[in-house]
Amino acid sequence: MGHLVNTSRGGLIAESNLLAALDGGDLAYASLDAVLEEPPGPGSVACHLVEHPRVTATPRMAFLSSRSMDALREKAARTLRDLLRPTPADPSPTGVMGEV
Repeated sequence: MGHLVNTSRGGLIAESNLLAALDGGDLAYASLDAVLEEPPGPGSVACHLVEHPRVTATPRMAFLSSRSMDALREKAARTLRDLLRPTPADPSPTGVMGEV
């Protein structure tokens, strides 16, 4: 028996097959960072997976690193800067003439 780790997308794995493999003893354990339906609806296959005793499910944390957070902050700052920067056609930083 093996251990499945999915830190990619929920749709990458056929969740009903994964659940069957866990329940049937073909797979020992699964670690999931994403499921197809987020948040999992009551009674859904995704809900049965994240509540399964041999599944560890995290709330989409695989991307989280200091480098990814720095990139996210930089992108947010650039976007905000670009939104607030006046253009030659509209010298007002708010986009409304006369308001600052």
